[in-house]
Amino acid sequence: MAENANKPFVTVVMPVLNEADFIESCLASLLEQDYPPDRFEALVVDGRSTDDTREKVAAFSARHPQVRLIDNPKRIQAAAINLGVEQAKGEVIVRLDAHATYPRDYIRRCVEVLRRTGAANVGGMWETAPGADTRMARSIAILCTQRFGIGGARFRVGGEAGPVDTVPFGAFRRDVFEKVGLLDERLARGEDNEFNARIRRHGMTVYFDPAIRSTYYARGTFGGFMKQLFGNGLYHILTLKVNPRGCSLRHFVPLVFVCALLGLGVGGCFWTPAWWFGLGILALYAVADTAASLAAAWRHGWQYTAVLPWLFFCAHVCYGFGTLVGAFRFGLRPLAEPEDQPGKERPSV
Repeated sequence: MAENANKPFVTVVMPVLNEADFIESCLASLLEQDYPPDRFEALVVDGRSTDDTREKVAAFSARHPQVRLIDNPKRIQAAAINLGVEQAKGEVIVRLDAHATYPRDYIRRCVEVLRRTGAANVGGMWETAPGADTRMARSIAILCTQRFGIGGARFRVGGEAGPVDTVPFGAFRRDVFEKVGLLDERLARGEDNEFNARIRRHGMTVYFDPAIRSTYYARGTFGGFMKQLFGNGLYHILTLKVNPRGCSLRHFVPLVFVCALLGLGVGGCFWTPAWWFGLGILALYAVADTAASLAAAWRHGWQYTAVLPWLFFCAHVCYGFGTLVGAFRFGLRPLAEPEDQPGKERPSV
């Protein structure tokens, strides 16, 4: 018991919205952690789910008092995390997602890496699993592990331990929020990238360690995946306006691709060679798409060659089109000031 008393108290903050299909397995994985159960709590911050997420969390809470349900009337993740931080008892804040499960050593490893590195935020590898038992769901999960499909972030494709620009499911020292402020609630997406950019601007480190691992369940349907990608792309322009360091160049590659195709397609109506340039871009893309699809199918099964090539294309176009729509939705109007909220430091942007 004396040894446990020396371990920092940890607060897990978990934003949820309509996660009835995943919340029970997620919470079960938390309650099986090898971190002392009297040294952590789990705050499930619900954005007023319309399924039975709240009922399932309440049932867990009745059996395990360290799990608490908190209402999030604003519904977005940034607001959920801020509410959790405000009510947290912990010296360490671990932001987790209900669309995932966590091995027994997850919290312990996060705490150990925070102590060893002195970083402000630490995280590790996503092991992406299908969100359903269908070929489409498995194809989506495969795409999410390919550099060509979703980018080369270390938490997606692996790499050596060290400083990075962002990590999923971060574990933070409590004082980080006191130094850089809370998450910016103007951002319904991309709030984690913007917050990590603020951490780096304050001279602190975001640290990736591949020994920290979690299993993330990708969207199980084509429509759900495209909606997620469109939404992720949509908020990049607003993130840039809030914090110019909140996005990387890689986030805008799909936008360049979509704009090139649209621009050359329209331009061909006035100058025919533009269409040939557009066809050339599509031909180069088709070669890269085919090569990436065959490489993935060679590792995962040749049955995916019928899905992956057009799934890659749809993913890139949907993501880029989301950013293009975001440029008109957010780029043409003044940036709203963050709301003054009693007891909160206004995020520095």
